[in-house]
Amino acid sequence: MRKVALLLLALMLFAWLIPAQQPAEGQLIPWEDWSNFWWNVQVEPVGNPTATVRPLGQHEFRFKFWNGGVVQGDSNVPLRYYLKIVEVDDEGWTASVSPTYIPLDQDDIGNASVFVNAGAQPSYIVNITCQVEMHVKLTDFIKYGNITFQVRSEPYRFLEVNIDNPVFEGRQETTYTMPINITNNGNYEDSYTVSVTYAPSNWLYSVSESQVHLFPGQTATVHFTFHVPHERFYIQYENYIMLVRVQSVSDPSARITRPVVVSLSGFHMTMGQVAAAVSTLPSIILLVVIGSALAYTSNPCRQIPKPWKEPQEKKALADMERARARREKRLMEEEWKSAYYFCQAERERHRHLRDLAAKRNRKQADLRDKILDEWRNAWIPPHREWREQQRKIQEEYQSEKKRLLARWQKMNRSIEQA
Repeated sequence: MRKVALLLLALMLFAWLIPAQQPAEGQLIPWEDWSNFWWNVQVEPVGNPTATVRPLGQHEFRFKFWNGGVVQGDSNVPLRYYLKIVEVDDEGWTASVSPTYIPLDQDDIGNASVFVNAGAQPSYIVNITCQVEMHVKLTDFIKYGNITFQVRSEPYRFLEVNIDNPVFEGRQETTYTMPINITNNGNYEDSYTVSVTYAPSNWLYSVSESQVHLFPGQTATVHFTFHVPHERFYIQYENYIMLVRVQSVSDPSARITRPVVVSLSGFHMTMGQVAAAVSTLPSIILLVVIGSALAYTSNPCRQIPKPWKEPQEKKALADMERARARREKRLMEEEWKSAYYFCQAERERHRHLRDLAAKRNRKQADLRDKILDEWRNAWIPPHREWREQQRKIQEEYQSEKKRLLARWQKMNRSIEQA
């Protein structure tokens, strides 16, 4: 017993000499490294963690979680669980978790759901991660657990075709090139054919690529080239339409047709027409000059003599003072203009009278023809009726004459025989 007492006394002296350890700040339990052994979050899916969702569709994933540490049973340490979505690794998807907070005891199992919603153009595959955050009451311990669900989108096609400036003012005998942007907004790769389904006759056209292969979200540019031929010398305003079709190779029903409208107007000459016009232009100018000269000389009003150019008047003006000569010449010019305008007015009046006389003659001729037609229409039917009645009377007369002659001859023979 004395040895035990001495051993206890030695241990007490040793413990008194060793300095006491300082407790860890903010923690009631000092062994942080061992906390995962006491508390940790376990998460498992309930059912299949993968699914396939159509665009604008929704899917629900279920999962359960609990404390996987050794502190269980009658420890009576309550736990608080906070749930949230921490990652959606692609576009076109949204996700939410319900509930977002659950208080549980040590040995309870929690259940929650993750709801996944697909947009109109979701990506082909997406991974959604939900985090379960466990808070240990009476301590500062926070433990985390994650679960990931994978969702695939059902295959869908979404084609987009854009043409910059599809309606424009064009010119004849001109070549145009316009880009056609083709975008695959679906969720899987596809090939597309590019063709021209309608174009005006005699128009030449081509596309730089008749088929393109696009991955989801990829855009390709195909150049559409066409030549506008010479249509007419003058076009007041006319629209010409061409139709460009982009069609899926794997699904012919997925296609888009875009119109290209070219408006033509105004004058246009080909090079041959321009050369012919240039070669005949001198002759046309000469004819115009000759016609103008003939019209000028044939106008009697132009033959009125100009007084200031007459020799006598010219000499008289030369002998006058300069100021007086200018006044006299101005008066002569006014007189000549007055005579010229009077002549023009008389000429126009005579022309108008001739036109009126010609119009009168035409109207008189028309009136005469109309009267003759009316007279013919009024006389010919009665005349035809008279001729018909005359024919009938003549036939009746001849018939009666024959009958009477035959009777007379018969009576005459009877008398001779008697």
